[in-house]
Amino acid sequence: MGRDFWVEVGLASAADMTVEVKTTAPQSTLALTTVFFTQGSNIITRAEMVVNTWASLPETGYAGTATHELGHGLGIGGHSQNPLDIMYFTGNASDLLTTRDVNTLRTAYCDFGTNGKTLPPSRSKEGLLSETIVCDLNDLHSK
Repeated sequence: MGRDFWVEVGLASAADMTVEVKTTAPQSTLALTTVFFTQGSNIITRAEMVVNTWASLPETGYAGTATHELGHGLGIGGHSQNPLDIMYFTGNASDLLTTRDVNTLRTAYCDFGTNGKTLPPSRSKEGLLSETIVCDLNDLHSK
C-alpha cells in the first residue's frame, strides 16, 4: 500500500510541517525546527522549520541543512557524534544520508529497527535520490 509523504497545502494551518525561509543578516543559527507533541505522549502533531539564508552560502548549501532539519521534524531529537552523518550538529559535507542516519529512522519507526529494512536507493524522474524504509507492520502488531 503506497502513501504520499509530501503533499503541499495552501494554508500553513493545514500543514503538519511548515517551512519558512528568511533572508537575514548572518547569525549563529542557520536553521531551527520546533516539534510539537500531543500532550502527555510522544506523538508528533506538527513541526515548524525556519531556514535563515546567508549571502555567503550558495543555494546548493541548503540541501543538507533542510535534510538535517527534516530529520528533527520526523522525531530525531538529538545529534549524531559522527561528522559523516547528516544528523551531525553541522550536517555533513556530502548532504547525503549515511547508513547510520537511515538506521536512526528505522529505530524510530520500525520497533527499534528489528522489523525494518531499507530498499536500495533510487532516483526519481526529477533526479532526486530517495531512501525507502519498509516496516513489517504484521510483525509489529503481533508482538
